[in-house]
Amino acid sequence: MNITSMKKLNTSNLLIMYLLIFASIGCNNNQNKQTEINSSSDSDEENEMWIDSTYKNVEGLNIKEGNFNLEEEDGWIDFETEEIDRIRISKTEDFTFKELRFKAIWDDKLTLSDNIGYYGGIKHLKIYLNNQLVNVFDSIEDADALGEIVITIYDYNFDGNLDFSYKRESGATASYSNYCLYNPSSDKFEVIENWSLLRIQKINKRTKEILAQPDWRYGRVFYKINGLELIKVAKEKDNL
Repeated sequence: MNITSMKKLNTSNLLIMYLLIFASIGCNNNQNKQTEINSSSDSDEENEMWIDSTYKNVEGLNIKEGNFNLEEEDGWIDFETEEIDRIRISKTEDFTFKELRFKAIWDDKLTLSDNIGYYGGIKHLKIYLNNQLVNVFDSIEDADALGEIVITIYDYNFDGNLDFSYKRESGATASYSNYCLYNPSSDKFEVIENWSLLRIQKINKRTKEILAQPDWRYGRVFYKINGLELIKVAKEKDNL
């Protein structure tokens, strides 16, 4: 093979190599675009109403019409109409509610903020049930920095045992609370994490179901209670 033939061969090889590179780049770009489209579609689906297929026959769920038809005759009531007991703590004190007794140790300098300096909170909260110490919660901060912590007492999971909650963190559109549910198996109150982002609107004690608005930006959520756990069953379209 002469030198001229070799040059032509090298040129052909280079041309083929460049074509393969450009083809590969084109395929990658198409894949990236497809990924972006899929991501966008997934995001849109998250903003749509949905229902867990396990609970399609739950009475009152009318996702296709865009709302939850939760009627009073089916056992639904507004949570605000319930007898909900709240105790405000701003100093070291003891208080008793039915079979529960709380002993709070207040600390005026529990929390340090860059904006407002020191502010108080509950350093230790001891909980007694039928005069027996069952829990000690430490460092409960004043989430709103208002000089008090509100303990809300209610049977949240409708099992006949009193539970309690307190705000853990505040935000512009949502707030987190610690829901301390009584566990008969351990004879203690347990903080159940999947309850934390919950603003209860309606309840159904008979079916053990809750309608809540966790965040004002998003649609309402329909929950079913299973023991201590909160199961997300359905969700309305977001308000964004």
